[in-house]
Amino acid sequence: MKKEYFIQAIFIFLSIFLGTMASNWNESYRESQRAKIFLKNLQKELKNNQEKLKKANVYHQNLKKVTDSLFVTLKEEQMYTPFFKSGGFQKVPHWKGLGTVAIEDDVYQSGVMSGIFENLPIETVSKISKVIIFQEEYTRFSRLISEKLLYISFDNKLIDFLVINSILGNDVARIEEQLAKSYEVLILDLEKTEVE
Repeated sequence: MKKEYFIQAIFIFLSIFLGTMASNWNESYRESQRAKIFLKNLQKELKNNQEKLKKANVYHQNLKKVTDSLFVTLKEEQMYTPFFKSGGFQKVPHWKGLGTVAIEDDVYQSGVMSGIFENLPIETVSKISKVIIFQEEYTRFSRLISEKLLYISFDNKLIDFLVINSILGNDVARIEEQLAKSYEVLILDLEKTEVE
C-alpha cells in the first residue's frame, strides 16, 4: 500500500514538475519572440531616422556652401545691417528653414516601458543606449538652434543669422553624419544579435 502511495506521489511530482517546465519554456519562448520582433521594429525605426538624417545633411551641406559664399561676398557693413532690413530669410538662397530632423523613438520607448531589454544581451542594450543618448543630444542641440533662430528680432544683424546657418552647416551637419553612421553600425549589430 505504501508503495502505491509512493508511486502516485512520484507521478504527481513529475506531472507538476513537467507542467512547470513546459510553462517556463513556453513563457521563455514568448519573451524571445517579443524580443526578436522588437529588434526588427527598432531596426526599421533606426533606418527611417537614418534616411531623414541623410536628407537633412544634404540640405545643411548646401546651406553651408551658401553661407560660406555669403561670408566671402558680402561687405562688412552689409553683414552688420539689421537682419530684416537686409532682406531677412530671403537673403539666403535656398533657405527652407532650420532643416533639422524630428527623431522617432516610439519603438525604443515601447521597449523601455514593456521591459523587453531584460531579454536582450547586455552588450546589445549598451549599444542601443549609446545611440539613443547620441540621438537625444542631436535633438537637444537642434532645439537650441531653433530657439536661437526664433529669437532673431529687428535688432539682430545679418551676421547673427549667418552664424546660425554656419552652425547648421558645420556642427549640425557633422553630428548628423556621425549619428547616421552610428545608426548604420547599430543596425548591423542588431541583425547579428542572438536572442535566447
